[in-house]
Amino acid sequence: SKWITNSQSHTDYRPSTCSHLHAASEDARIVNTSTWKKSILIFLLPLIFGCYASLQHPSVAQEAISAEKSKQLEMAFQLAEKRLDRLARIYFPLQLASAELCGKDASNLHGFLFHSNETYPREFQEVATRLYHLDDSITVKSVHPLSPAARSGLLPGDRILKINGRVLEGKGLFEKGNVLTEELEKSTKLSLDINREGTLLGLTLDPTKGCKYPALLAFSDAVNAQSNGDAILVSSGMVKFAELDSELAFILSHEIAHNALGHNSTKNKIG
Repeated sequence: SKWITNSQSHTDYRPSTCSHLHAASEDARIVNTSTWKKSILIFLLPLIFGCYASLQHPSVAQEAISAEKSKQLEMAFQLAEKRLDRLARIYFPLQLASAELCGKDASNLHGFLFHSNETYPREFQEVATRLYHLDDSITVKSVHPLSPAARSGLLPGDRILKINGRVLEGKGLFEKGNVLTEELEKSTKLSLDINREGTLLGLTLDPTKGCKYPALLAFSDAVNAQSNGDAILVSSGMVKFAELDSELAFILSHEIAHNALGHNSTKNKIG
């Protein structure tokens, strides 16, 4: 804006750009210091706020926000699954090797994990369903290469229709879980009817003995592992921290020993 003071001490403000202040003509003069200071202040206020008002936050489309949120959820899910798969791969051989140490806590092991779209937290259900092609069927998630399940020919993606003749289809998640748990724990031989990409197959698994304590992954950045006599809980921070498989195996073996030797007289004891 231009600031002009004429011989009659009249001040005139004319809009210009925010970046330039032009002096008045040569015959302009400042009447007195007080008037000059007031004029400068009055001039600067619209100048400053006029420039400030021109700074606008860029608008972001709702579609872009939703797409970024989905991307971040998928990345978090894949990282968690990667750490869980690593934990299962390292832990299963340790269960087998510790069967004698665990004594009465040894049970039948089959070496596969299963899931459905209902077994994941709500925020991850869409991602899990899309990446694993899930529905409400009990589907094989992973098969350990050293397990009875691998020797039987069971593959990730197989949908389990029956277990020892007991039908799973049409049951709720809780009921399916009870049936699977009962048959996996008590059976000396496991019969599975599966659907493999539209082909119906029958498989038989001969379980092997190993420590029954499950290894569970806790989604926490804390570097920690614990045992409570019934299970082993390992934080995702610990899985990340133990970069070598041998390091993570040492930690898991330590927690197995706590359980097997009865060191945990109370629940949730930190190992």
